[in-house]
This record gives sequence, structure tokens and C-alpha cells, in this order.
Amino acid sequence: MNRSFKNKEIMSVNTNVVLDMASVFRIEDTPLTEPAVLIDPSTVPTGANIFERTRILYADATGEMTVGLWESSPGAWRIDTVEEEYVRLLHGEIRLSDSKGGSRHFKPGDSFFVPERFRGVWESIGEVRKIFVSLKRKRG
Repeated sequence: MNRSFKNKEIMSVNTNVVLDMASVFRIEDTPLTEPAVLIDPSTVPTGANIFERTRILYADATGEMTVGLWESSPGAWRIDTVEEEYVRLLHGEIRLSDSKGGSRHFKPGDSFFVPERFRGVWESIGEVRKIFVSLKRKRG
């Protein structure tokens, strides 16, 4: 399946087609114009309203791998991941804490990996913007 690459919309690569520099772009320069969505309040221990927005820039033909931009307002919420995700933090800070009490703090420029089945708390410290590559394997 090959979708056209116009105005940096969702793109998938047909391996039978040779692409040129028009297909190459800086992800961090891409505007995020999607509407903000409320993060599920049942996952937010404080009851605060936390918003996120996502722009998918690339999806492979299977839909298993996506590349995109994500932003959130400040706050913390519980996560239980169903995909593997590489993250490059562009703006803000993130603290990830696992269900055993361990935690890591990430700042702009940091890259990190969150494995499938990670369970813990994601905390966006200030406004956060990240680039992500996500792999969600389809199960038989």
C-alpha cells in the first residue's frame, strides 16, 4: 500500500518506488495542528485535566510501525504500554516511574526506549514535545 506524501501527511513507503529529497524532512519542524485530547481521567491520580495531541507522520503498510510527534500538558498519569516506543525528547522534561518504585528523569535532547508491557507513571514536567517511533506488533 502506498499513500502519497503531500504536505507531510501520513506516508508509507512502497519499496518498488525510488523516493527523492522531497520525501525527506525534519520531523521537529512539523507543526502539530491536531486538536488536543483529554487523557483518560481514570489514569490521572490527581484528577487534573491533562491534554495530549499526536500527529502520525509515517505508518508502514501493516500499521504496526508509526512515526510521529506528540505533545502533552503538564501532569502525571498511569500507563500500561501495548507497544515498544523509541522517544526523542524535544521540549520539556519527563519522569518515568515503574510499578516497583524505580524512576528515570529525561530532559530535552535525551533519547530513550519504553518496552512493551511497561507499567508505571508517565509525568510530563511542563509542556512536553517528543518524536516517537512506535512498534505495535499484531498478535496472531
